[in-house]
Amino acid sequence: MIKIAIVRSSTKPLNLGYYNIQELGLAKALSQKGIFEIDIYSSVMPLKIWEIKQINEHVRLINIPLFKLPGQQGVCFRLFKLLKIKDYDYIQCHEESQIMSIILAFFTKCVLRKKIILYQGMYEPYVGLKRLMQVVYNFIFLPILKRNTDIVIAKTDLARQYLNGLGFKKIQVIPIGLDEETLRFKTSLKEFNAGIHGFIESNHPAFLYVGVIEKRRNLDFMIKLFARIVGIYQNASLIIIGDGPYRDNVKALIKRLSLQPRVFMLKNLPQRVLFDLYELADLFLLPSNYEIYGMVISECVWFGLPVITTRNAGALEINKQTGYRGLYMDDLSIDSWLEDIKDIFSRPRKWFKENARLTRENLFWRKIVDRYIEYAMAGSK
Repeated sequence: MIKIAIVRSSTKPLNLGYYNIQELGLAKALSQKGIFEIDIYSSVMPLKIWEIKQINEHVRLINIPLFKLPGQQGVCFRLFKLLKIKDYDYIQCHEESQIMSIILAFFTKCVLRKKIILYQGMYEPYVGLKRLMQVVYNFIFLPILKRNTDIVIAKTDLARQYLNGLGFKKIQVIPIGLDEETLRFKTSLKEFNAGIHGFIESNHPAFLYVGVIEKRRNLDFMIKLFARIVGIYQNASLIIIGDGPYRDNVKALIKRLSLQPRVFMLKNLPQRVLFDLYELADLFLLPSNYEIYGMVISECVWFGLPVITTRNAGALEINKQTGYRGLYMDDLSIDSWLEDIKDIFSRPRKWFKENARLTRENLFWRKIVDRYIEYAMAGSK
């Protein structure tokens, strides 16, 4: 068996109930090949520290304690002893800007004498004070990472270009997939929350946003856009699922524009319920400045829900991988987005669903994982 350790050092924990977890999807797809054993080390909710969750016969999820550093960075020094004992063949770290990636690369190459995989989604440098710290970090530590990294995988073409600019070579773009297993379990929104179900049934077209409520997602733009939408579609509704530091600002803008009767906000929904919401909604809005990948876009494509978003890395990559005709990318112009909305509503929903059916195969980890194996396992020798 080939043993792989996937180390996720972000201090933002994985939530087993509310997210299509990329690391789990990759690990389960690898395990189905019958020759891999994968341990995922991460901060995980709701597991206890060092608790192990057996995902299947060959995949384990382990909640590690992370010493927190600025910028959602974490380090777990006890992990290095465990990596040595377990004798993994490959260790995968995430993002070139993580301190843990630097330490893991050096430790894996110089102590363990094993292969290290760098898995990258970031595609833009930081701004402000973080940018200054990043410049210092790159000058001191980045050469260590480049020297000790065996395999470099980027999630998008923009991430590949970013890594090229930092001096990394031989970068392979391998997109992120959907976990088919999670898509099989769907719970009725009506049974889970009759209030939001009734709100949508009575107010169409229904516009949907799901994600963190933070400034970079440009929800101010979305609310102002919706105010114009209501002037065209008088029964329109907007459903916002998410929480974050900008939530109070969004609520204040909704109130100022007198949109409260037309907007329904919830902090979260379990993913199994969210899937039903994708089918009930008419259009997904994602006016984000920056999306490393945008799993929510992949989920919308799978369910045939049209999406309007910006030209972020995730949307561009998903469009390239699927060719889904319901994925519209435009600048943050209210007039442009209104034109896209009119075009979408000129077509029946079944047109988008049929187009999605033809592209679904390109979204699954079981198909994408073959490229990962070919490059990371065979291509690294």
